[in-house]
Amino acid sequence: MAAVLEATVLHRRPRSSDHQVRAWSTVMETLSGSAHRRYRELVVHPDLPAYYFAATPVELLASLKFGSRPFRRPDSGAGLEGLRAIPWVFGWTQSRQIVPGWYGLGSGLAAAREAGLADRLGEMYAGWQFFANFLSNVSMTLAKSDMAVAWQYVDALVAPELHHIYEMIRSEYELTVAGILAITGLGAIGCQPAAAPDAAGARALSGPPASASGRPHPASAQRSGRRARAGPRHGASSAAHRQRHRRRHAQHRMSSAGAWTDVSGPACGLRALGTG
Repeated sequence: MAAVLEATVLHRRPRSSDHQVRAWSTVMETLSGSAHRRYRELVVHPDLPAYYFAATPVELLASLKFGSRPFRRPDSGAGLEGLRAIPWVFGWTQSRQIVPGWYGLGSGLAAAREAGLADRLGEMYAGWQFFANFLSNVSMTLAKSDMAVAWQYVDALVAPELHHIYEMIRSEYELTVAGILAITGLGAIGCQPAAAPDAAGARALSGPPASASGRPHPASAQRSGRRARAGPRHGASSAAHRQRHRRRHAQHRMSSAGAWTDVSGPACGLRALGTG
């Protein structure tokens, strides 16, 4: 409550001058124009409907019966045009791609830099709360996205001739992460790698940790034995135990892949492969 009051009621003067806001708005026009064009290139691509319906569980959402309205608009066709906004986003979210939350921004930031506005972008991030919050919201969505998990859906469910759509998404993902990190000066966003893994890398990150022989890793077996000897756990201690186990499991998978950062430390996040 104190922070809200300080930021609103007790802060009555504009944080930025009208001149600054007009200049920054011009930069946003450049950024948003390129981002919009990039996003439209994807959503009007003739192969996107087949890719989307194969790579996401959106068709199953209609049978869940938890929404207030049907997931398709009345009298609509079977394509993407008939989908309502919630299942459109939910489908992307379930496959860990979350395209509507960030796709196109990387191209927009790149266009602004190519126009000589790189310094202005840094100025906007430091002095314009709207822009800083905007990048923060996109960063949150990027942190929830996981191209390794997305590839598991694509590899198992999508016809090979449609895999180029995944490559479009992966390329824009990497461009977006790199663009945001260049502006913020941070070394990481969330807990994902900046360069999304290719098919081989994605497969390496899936499944339980294993030793070089392919058998379950000894550390996993030892932990399982300790849990069996310790007996059942209850309440908060059980929840804390499960959280610690998940963290250790994730750390081992990420360190084994050689391209992930420690998920428990301050450096946790999206960064270029090999720099973690």
